[in-house]
Amino acid sequence: MERTARSRVESDLWLVIASGFEKPVPLIRNGCKEVFLQMASLWPAGAHATLERCVEEEMVSSTRCFCLQLLGELQAANLPFLLRWAAPGNSNDLRATALAELGRSRSSAPEVLELLRTELRTADEQLRCAAITSLLKLEDPRAWQAVCLQGLEDHSSSIVLLSLTSLQDQLPDDEERLCQSVAPLLLHGDAQVRRAASQLLGVLRSALGRTQALKAFAEARCWAQRWREQDEVLAAQAEALQRLEAEEAQ
Repeated sequence: MERTARSRVESDLWLVIASGFEKPVPLIRNGCKEVFLQMASLWPAGAHATLERCVEEEMVSSTRCFCLQLLGELQAANLPFLLRWAAPGNSNDLRATALAELGRSRSSAPEVLELLRTELRTADEQLRCAAITSLLKLEDPRAWQAVCLQGLEDHSSSIVLLSLTSLQDQLPDDEERLCQSVAPLLLHGDAQVRRAASQLLGVLRSALGRTQALKAFAEARCWAQRWREQDEVLAAQAEALQRLEAEEAQ
């Protein structure tokens, strides 16, 4: 009887602290989060159960997403739980959060990769962005690069930028194909994409890749002269050209 009463008190205490996650004031919400994390280090089972209960029962979508993220921080979200909330039929906000936490789970289970690859083709940008972010953490290098090349064709600038940055960190072996995919982005409508594309082309290592990159810059310059290019893009292009020409001269 005493153990049951104590368990009920502990459960109520967890819920009282978790109720602060609903507060619109960041200072209060983050303060409750810090207290919750400190308690979780001592009583992890109670923290996990409380967060899962909040995800299941909370009415406010942002609070449910917050609790899912906390489960990820605590590395406590089990795979079936994340897959259930990432599946179609839930709100897109909650699905996107669960998809992102799948990447943090570091699980390359077939059902995880299949779901993430499927979401790359969804119409919702938020879901696509969460899916590609997780895939970049879970896929093997060859498949990872294929995901990035596919991301370069996305109509969302944020996904194109994420793909460009990831490819620059680890260049594919086939630089000819890479250059063919990146060169059109020198004329992209978003200046940040044009800048990132310039930076990526500037670090190509193979002779064929550098030759194609120089050709792409020359063709893009003809079009760029028709509008006033932003200084940050011009600087990135100048730096890339300088690097490519120096490599060619060696």
